[in-house]
Amino acid sequence: MDRHRCPAVGLAPAGDAAHMMRASDMTVALVVGAIAAIALAAGCASGNRSVAARPQPAPDRRPAPAWIEAPPSEPGMLYAVGSAPAGDRQRAVAAAREELASEIEVSVEAEHAQREASAVTSDSSGHHTEHYDRDVRSLARTRVAQRQLPGVMVRETYDSDDRTYALVAMDRSAWAAQLRAHIDALDARLAQASAAHDAGKATEVRPVAALARYYQELAPLASERSELEARHRLAGGADLPHTPVDIDTVRADLARQLRSLGIHIVAAEAAVALAPLARDACARQGLLVEDSAPQLRLEVSSTSTVGRIGSEYRADGALTAALRSADDGRTLAEVTLDARASGLDAATARQRLLEKLAAALASRLDDELVSFVARW
Repeated sequence: MDRHRCPAVGLAPAGDAAHMMRASDMTVALVVGAIAAIALAAGCASGNRSVAARPQPAPDRRPAPAWIEAPPSEPGMLYAVGSAPAGDRQRAVAAAREELASEIEVSVEAEHAQREASAVTSDSSGHHTEHYDRDVRSLARTRVAQRQLPGVMVRETYDSDDRTYALVAMDRSAWAAQLRAHIDALDARLAQASAAHDAGKATEVRPVAALARYYQELAPLASERSELEARHRLAGGADLPHTPVDIDTVRADLARQLRSLGIHIVAAEAAVALAPLARDACARQGLLVEDSAPQLRLEVSSTSTVGRIGSEYRADGALTAALRSADDGRTLAEVTLDARASGLDAATARQRLLEKLAAALASRLDDELVSFVARW
């Protein structure tokens, strides 16, 4: 072997040590350079892989299906369409599910609006139960609307150049069966509440308070049943049995007893001017305001200040009212209200303030009388 052709493997003669060291240094440099080049190439390849774009599904070359513009109509099924940016089928399916739920809510809301427009106005059931029902119906509607829809299936998807579409379907019979199960459970609770109320009638000291508590228990159940009934009709379910409790009858009975409930308004010295205004405002709300043998006593006190702001006077005040049982003085509710009024003179500003406070007190009693009496 020619030693001059292979200096890197150390075959130089012993006397040529300097030449051998130079060859060794060159070998190390070459090796280090090769390792660096390999590492750089690997790093570049790794970097390229990390920033590589996620492959997108190729757009469909078939014509856009008709269901994108008009979902199909099929007996026993409900359909909806959703879309998302191209390639995101998961979001498109989620949008279709949301659209299906939204269409159901629109249909149910339309039915409620039609029924409520043709129903007898609040005079038949009383202001107080109407106000209570309004809030209870709203809560029941929200709770039922948030229930998950059963058996929603993805039927088709379609990818255009810039959007992905999804068509979902729901079996109405499965939905009707789920709704019927909830209605049956509510009917059992309504029947149980009715039986307990009937059993306790003989021992009730204050029938109107017992009826208010009974109505508080029934109203959410009845409102939820009404919401489920509307959806059950939309699902095409079979006819439902009659509810075990007629909430309209209970409501009318409670309204009648509340209208005969006497409230005596007593004003502290600082609120003497407020007393007649409060009586008039409460009477306009349908409360029976009387001074002889009342069942409830409303004790009112107030504070106010009047100051000049520019060319006007401004009155700021607060009202505190305690609703108590007339026979034993037990407190049923305490109400605190604030108001502000202005006028060209101090007397006008103060009078407007008292009128605002009186109206606010009557409105608060009107809204919450059912709850207050239930504590009696």
